[in-house]
Amino acid sequence: LRSRDFPVIWFVVNFEPQVQDRLSPMASAPAFSTTLELVVDFLSPWWLEVCFMIAFPLGYYFISLNPFGRKVSKHKGKFVDVPRNLAKEEHLHKQLEKDAACGDHSTVLKRWRKVQEKIASSAETLKLVVQALCSVSSSTLVDELCAHLETHRSKMCNSRIALVVLDVVSHNQMPKVLDEVCEMLNKRFDIPMTYQHYEVLLAGHAFADNIDRVNQICCEIRDIGQKLTARAYALMIKGFLCKGNLDAGLEQTKNMRQQGFYVPPFAVQLLFKVAVEANRLGDIFAACVASDISLPHETVTFAMEDCSKRSDVDLAVKIEAAVRAGSGSLPPAAYDPLIKLLVVSGDNRALALWKEMREDSNIKISEGLCVGILARSADSHFLRCAEEVSKYCRERDIMTIAVYSALMKVYDFCGFY
Repeated sequence: LRSRDFPVIWFVVNFEPQVQDRLSPMASAPAFSTTLELVVDFLSPWWLEVCFMIAFPLGYYFISLNPFGRKVSKHKGKFVDVPRNLAKEEHLHKQLEKDAACGDHSTVLKRWRKVQEKIASSAETLKLVVQALCSVSSSTLVDELCAHLETHRSKMCNSRIALVVLDVVSHNQMPKVLDEVCEMLNKRFDIPMTYQHYEVLLAGHAFADNIDRVNQICCEIRDIGQKLTARAYALMIKGFLCKGNLDAGLEQTKNMRQQGFYVPPFAVQLLFKVAVEANRLGDIFAACVASDISLPHETVTFAMEDCSKRSDVDLAVKIEAAVRAGSGSLPPAAYDPLIKLLVVSGDNRALALWKEMREDSNIKISEGLCVGILARSADSHFLRCAEEVSKYCRERDIMTIAVYSALMKVYDFCGFY
């Protein structure tokens, strides 16, 4: 009966006499009962296979109903069972993320407060919750966090959770709450302070322009035998300078260099930007040179442009000398403001700088630059420089109407009618 070479019914009728004997009396019986008995007799040798065929789809259907409250997710190409509490936490995180994206921090707290006693928050969820507490209910932040951590002490009292909480509070520039949270995590839950925690503390108080507290934390770090990291210095520099505290930012920049760290370009750029706003570019530049702080190309160009605006030739020449002594050459973008400044003051060093610009293939001399130099040559009666520029324009075949007009202005101002 299990052979697939012949049709089943043809095999039964022609080769099974017992089945033929049963067919003859059933001819007068109702058609339904005859068919049923024939099917039963036909499938009786296959009862094991039939049971397996029925049990397999039933089992698959039963598992898909998820009777044990477990979530099945696909991870790295494999289906993995997710515990029920973890599935609920993921669902909660998605809801809080949507509410936080809309700026609805009150709803974030309402959802979290309903389930916070039953579900331990993950690091990502706790970040959203702490941000909502800082925005809506900062006065209860320490108490609510303490209660939540106490409820789920075994799962949440670790350095990673502590770092997440401190980082969010620090970004919200709440130094008083930051110290309270730090004390709670360290003393009540015995979470040791790492260098990452200290970096967050320093950044939070630096952005609050709290110099005394920053110095106190630095002393604490040294007392426990640790050293400030390069990231800690960079965060302090950025925090003080963002608050406009130029002296504190410069002091931390010097300390960073004294410890042997490389001062990042963004810190030097921000330092010079604040110095320009405070009209103290010369002092800051002298301090950077004395501390052996290298100047990035963007900072050099920015300083040259400021000197050109204020017509400070002496400082521009000092910056040029310092840069050439360090890297050997000026950045291409710094030539434009420097030569214009020298031409306006009638300084003969502009001729040497112009020659250097012509020989350097990295510097593109445009028609606009030539017109600008000619216009400034007219104001300072710098005829020799104007002739060199016009000679270059003729060689390059860029003697346009604008260039001729600027050259005529030079002759006019010099009295060559």
